[in-house]
Amino acid sequence: MHDPAEYFLDFNKNGMWDAGDGTFKGITCSGTSCSTTTLAINASHLIIMSTAGANVAMTAVGGQFTAGNPLTIPHSVSGGATNSGTITYNVRDLNGNPMAAGTTIAVAADQAIGAISASTNSWTIGCREALGGETLTAGFTSGTNAGASGNITITVTSPGTRTVTLLFIPVSTP
Repeated sequence: MHDPAEYFLDFNKNGMWDAGDGTFKGITCSGTSCSTTTLAINASHLIIMSTAGANVAMTAVGGQFTAGNPLTIPHSVSGGATNSGTITYNVRDLNGNPMAAGTTIAVAADQAIGAISASTNSWTIGCREALGGETLTAGFTSGTNAGASGNITITVTSPGTRTVTLLFIPVSTP
């Protein structure tokens, strides 16, 4: 007997529920000999249960940045030399997994210190399955204010709960 609202596995793929044929489908053994005739009742699929919170870490700097706390980069000269650098950072969930698909990442700099390149200031994470999260790079051009200080802010927003995780990177422009 089958309840039409009840889920069933369509083993013979005919699109409808069929009564069993009364024959055992599985491994049977007789003495030292076993059969290998089986009927599959499952499927394999990878499921990553990402946390809403993120672990965001700066991993490298390049260009004219000097590592330290704060990062330093020479100020640009109005009508003259433009100084730029890159910040590489990693975003992953609290268990080291990739963030959920749809997670958004925004990178911004305080106006006093400069600007993040428009082509590297926002990202949306897609489906990922590799451990370790996503490693991204943001381009930065220093402002013309000598002696300015401020922050580069990385904002990670998870799609389900809208949980926001922030990383503030102090920067000065001597």
